[in-house]
Amino acid sequence: MSKSAITYGVFDCLKEEHFHLIKEMRKSVLPGTDVAVVMPDDYACFVNNGYFPVQILDHRYRNASYLCKKVIKSFSEKPDALFEFLFQEAQKEGRRLIYVGYDDEKEFPGKAKLQDLKVPLKFIKRPKYGEETKNN
Repeated sequence: MSKSAITYGVFDCLKEEHFHLIKEMRKSVLPGTDVAVVMPDDYACFVNNGYFPVQILDHRYRNASYLCKKVIKSFSEKPDALFEFLFQEAQKEGRRLIYVGYDDEKEFPGKAKLQDLKVPLKFIKRPKYGEETKNN
């Protein structure tokens, strides 16, 4: 059974850690490359994190689109419905859904919904800047 990886993130001011996360997501679904980012709008960022992103939603969307083909804008502070949609879409296509995120962000909007759907949650260590390219 093939797999699809999803994550939830702002992707503000594209950084090395964003590249690292997408790379680890791709590793999680090998041999496939089906990865998706669920991206909150500016208001949801403020409600969930207490700040507005530096870049507007469309700019962040374009940035993330360079890293993966599927970027889904979330216009709610609770992405539960989007997570459920992605779960059902994966099931229809015979894929297993997995969530990948950083271990210092284990609490994220929609986590309870993913747990209800029994989607595996994989948390990876956030690299220090430059660390992920040191031996490449």
